[in-house]
Amino acid sequence: MTLVVTQFAPASDPATFRLSVEVDGVEHVFVLTINSGELTTVSAPESLHALCAAVGLDPSTLLRLPIRLRAEHSLELPLSFPTPRQLHSVPEGELWRTPASTSERIRRVRFGAHISRESLDCARRFLGRHVDASFFPRAFEYQVVDRTWDELGEWAHEVDLLEHRASNRRELIVPKRNGSVRMATRLDVLETVLLTACVFELGPVAERARVPVAEGVVHSFRFDPDGDGLWSNECNYGSYRARLLELAHSAGTSFVLETDISSFYHKVTPDVAVHALERAGGDRRLLEGIRRLLRSSSTAGLPVGPHFSSLFAEAVLNDVDATLLSAGAIFARFNDDYRFFCKTAEEVAMREAQFAEALWQAGGLTTQREKRGVIGVEEYVGMLQSGESAWLSNLEQSLLEWNPYADVEDEELPESVIVDVDAARALLNEQLTRTIPDTSLCRKAFSALPLLDRLEMIPTLLRHLPRIGLVAQNISDSVHVGVPRHPETNEELSPEILQGLYNLAGVTSEKNDFMRLWLANAFVSKDMDSPAGLVECCHRWPQDLMLLREVIIAFRGSFAGSTSNASDPWLRRAQLLGGGTPSLSTGGSPRERWESRLDSAISDHAGDESLFSPRTGTTDPE
Repeated sequence: MTLVVTQFAPASDPATFRLSVEVDGVEHVFVLTINSGELTTVSAPESLHALCAAVGLDPSTLLRLPIRLRAEHSLELPLSFPTPRQLHSVPEGELWRTPASTSERIRRVRFGAHISRESLDCARRFLGRHVDASFFPRAFEYQVVDRTWDELGEWAHEVDLLEHRASNRRELIVPKRNGSVRMATRLDVLETVLLTACVFELGPVAERARVPVAEGVVHSFRFDPDGDGLWSNECNYGSYRARLLELAHSAGTSFVLETDISSFYHKVTPDVAVHALERAGGDRRLLEGIRRLLRSSSTAGLPVGPHFSSLFAEAVLNDVDATLLSAGAIFARFNDDYRFFCKTAEEVAMREAQFAEALWQAGGLTTQREKRGVIGVEEYVGMLQSGESAWLSNLEQSLLEWNPYADVEDEELPESVIVDVDAARALLNEQLTRTIPDTSLCRKAFSALPLLDRLEMIPTLLRHLPRIGLVAQNISDSVHVGVPRHPETNEELSPEILQGLYNLAGVTSEKNDFMRLWLANAFVSKDMDSPAGLVECCHRWPQDLMLLREVIIAFRGSFAGSTSNASDPWLRRAQLLGGGTPSLSTGGSPRERWESRLDSAISDHAGDESLFSPRTGTTDPE
């Protein structure tokens, strides 16, 4: 067997080097650091030492490479090193030997990569109150999980991530506000519970490795669980915009460079993300289990939608942020949106080059040229202060302060708020007259209206839906909140939404799956009539399994012409809402026991309308 060095080059600073080796057809990436002093030494992550021990290679063979490169100025790659042992013949416990510093580490070494019950409990509470994946409707299964947790939690704890493989994911093409699309992913229930629990396990060490919040640099997905949440309520998109304005007003700023990362989540491989968290201090064995689980899901990079992806993606940018700060850059970012504040045009060019180099070294990432822009600071300040969405967000918040559902009448509101409501309605109608409406602005204007106004606007929006596809999600959310509070609107809205679904049959667009899914989801509301014509949608789009699931749920488990779908867990669980008898398994793997108990619990909860209770807020991904 041979270990092959495929890449070796300086990383984010002259003292660090990025090493890529291939063993048994699998690539492993490490970062080596030169420590200068009386005696020059080289540091490497424990996983590199474990890999060398597993294949019988002296680690100094690789650790001498940085010193050799400095002396010879170049290395001819690839470099091959024969190894006496096959990697696959080495027991797992030997490859991933972990120092027995805590009882938790000892348990993982002996019995595999299991997630602590405490973190699983946190994940259960979080998923019981929050949507499991952006862009997808709320899944009733998590309400059932919450109510059957004593058994399900124990079986989730038994899952060994080193052996577990993902299955039954859903993928959805989602329209973006600029007219393009992205692929979103929903993992199956068990994988979602496991990986959300991993956020609670890894969140503390990941957060400690980031730029401190007090520096005002990174405002996205700061780990700060507050009972049932994951992310800080104080450090968010609002604090990001406030910081941008503060930096724009700082002395000497003349230009603002706007840039972001091309296909960020899709370009971050599980290997790169896991190594970033390992460098941050994450448990190696747990991370190896996560890496295997993610690689088994067959998605490109990190899946877009699940919450855990945010933690992993942010970890990858730690080195980028540190490199930029050490170079003296003044910037702020939210997720992959970076804003640099520069004194001269020359500095703009320098920061852009530094950013591109740091991204490449962090994992082969690149900038998105189409969204790159340089703006004079006065113009930029004007854009921040006069943006239409700012007053719409303030209006929405004002209405929610009156009522958590924004269900208020005009006579309850001050004159100034009524004026803003009229302006939001006028803005929405004006956008609908345009050949290419601003979808983001339409969503914000619609969300800023009182609840009854939104319900009244739905028929109009449905007629324009193919041009404003993302609004389908807002329509469904408004139905779930509004129809239970105003049942009289059901008689008008039910046929209008059904006709909106029919109309999509004549529209050829890759965005149709998203619109169909969310319009069908509107009928899931317990106070919404499900017309017989809804079944026709399944005949028009027989391959759309996500649409079929929503229709089955709307009819609470069955409808005319439905057939058994035991091979598809998402459809099988929807049909069990009708009270069918699930197949029970008392043996087998933890996954089989988990799925069997979840199926049984769903059948036990047949007819329980509280699984579909109205929800406040939305699942708006923007």
